[in-house]
Amino acid sequence: MGEVTGVFSTLFGSLTDLFVILFIGFYLALHPKPYMKGLLFLFPSDKRSRLKEVMHSVYYALKLWLIGRATSMIVVGLLTALGLWFIDMKLIMALAFLAGLLSFVPFLGPIAALIPAVLVALLDSPTQAMYVLIVFAVVQILESNVITPFVQKKAVSLPPAVMLSGQLLMGAMFGIHGLALSTPLFVSIIVTVQMLYVRDVLKEKIQPLGQ
Repeated sequence: MGEVTGVFSTLFGSLTDLFVILFIGFYLALHPKPYMKGLLFLFPSDKRSRLKEVMHSVYYALKLWLIGRATSMIVVGLLTALGLWFIDMKLIMALAFLAGLLSFVPFLGPIAALIPAVLVALLDSPTQAMYVLIVFAVVQILESNVITPFVQKKAVSLPPAVMLSGQLLMGAMFGIHGLALSTPLFVSIIVTVQMLYVRDVLKEKIQPLGQ
């Protein structure tokens, strides 16, 4: 029980920091113009027009990516709650909320959500823990093969190798905060490189990510 309490304490402490990051991002997304305008003043006047186009493209790509992740998070949370209810699990809503929230971080988030669920199930019986593993496995199969392909038709997606490499790099450098921000950061970097280097320098006619 002490180990379970310690895991939950660490997770919820990190999730508090994650909420702060999300709220800051929310306010930035709600009124981006003042921040974009202030950033443009740091560059020469003849470069501002092009940089404004790049910033709008980054904003649009991040908006589509966030819509896709939010949709996936909601569906994962609902499916997890349904599965845990079916096996008569304790703390259904808390564990389902955690699963949905941590799915914000692809690949590694679902593993982090599984750990406290299995620990809680072990307080009941090893059989219950096995059922929890099955529920999370089924949800992830549905998320990977049904939910994500459907959402990605309208949202921004990154190649899995790029996404996972970015998560590991940012997680090693900045911990859970870097892990949470790795994917949107890489989306921003890719759009910027596509527009300022691939299109402007190499003169390649490509469609920027998310457009």
